[in-house]
Amino acid sequence: MSTELTPSMRRSALISLLRDRSRWPKDFKWDFACGHSCAIGLGERVGLIRSIFTLLPDLGLPDGITAFKRSGYPGFETWDVTPEMVADHLEREGI
Repeated sequence: MSTELTPSMRRSALISLLRDRSRWPKDFKWDFACGHSCAIGLGERVGLIRSIFTLLPDLGLPDGITAFKRSGYPGFETWDVTPEMVADHLEREGI
């Protein structure tokens, strides 16, 4: 039996992590404008995402997903995008 996480498991874990800041690395500061400090960076830090280049397959997401892009949040500035918003977006787009 494999202990490797499936993309669906990785995505669910990231969604859960985004909603529970108490589980974040102590020195992690959220900033949606920067790759190393947004959901991608958080996922990398905890081993759910190998790199930005493997993001979509690691999470089993389709091409064109906008959860990690400013265009996914019309009417919001990057500093307004919260981890919970990204988690909601991932749930909607990552069926």
